[in-house]
Amino acid sequence: MLDSIGSPDSATATVEPVEVIARADASFTLRYQACSDLSMTSEAPGWGAIDARLAELYPDVEPKHYGTLHRFALGGPEPLDDVSFYHRVEPVPHWHIIGYGMSELYAKETDNPDESGWGFELTIRITRDTSDTAPPTWAANLLQNLARYVISSGTWFEPGHHINANGPIRQDHDTALTALTFVEDPELGTIPPRTDECSSCRWSA
Repeated sequence: MLDSIGSPDSATATVEPVEVIARADASFTLRYQACSDLSMTSEAPGWGAIDARLAELYPDVEPKHYGTLHRFALGGPEPLDDVSFYHRVEPVPHWHIIGYGMSELYAKETDNPDESGWGFELTIRITRDTSDTAPPTWAANLLQNLARYVISSGTWFEPGHHINANGPIRQDHDTALTALTFVEDPELGTIPPRTDECSSCRWSA
């Protein structure tokens, strides 16, 4: 995650359970270049900073982008404007999934000059079969629900936190995974402040 603007007293605090509801895939639209085009303009310096960090980790790789049809800032239901999927083969085949929206993507909105927005962006890694080329869009829904919980409750995530999902993390799927633990993404780490418009942020996986 990105650095958060505050934290509960304990580094291992448990936040309140969150209801994880998988939304229909129709709430997302697959797009490949629009997000990268946007980040190259002055309209989205935070987005550009995230893209720049990902370009260091994934040079010459074009991820699959799932963007919301109606942005949250304009009254849409999904807090994350975009969820990007990177196809990985090492150290084991998996998807590296990154959300855009918990930090300040477009302009500085808070009074804290050292951190961007909530101070973190959400990531998750999902194992996959070597033949699997379709992104697991249920994971995008999961990140959206986590983001929605943060915004509605005012409770943010930091490394060491864990949360009860009140059921399987993937709806209608046979899994024993019913909770999530948060750590700093070991590859993305923290983005230091670059400009007045782009404050520090850290990825939480």
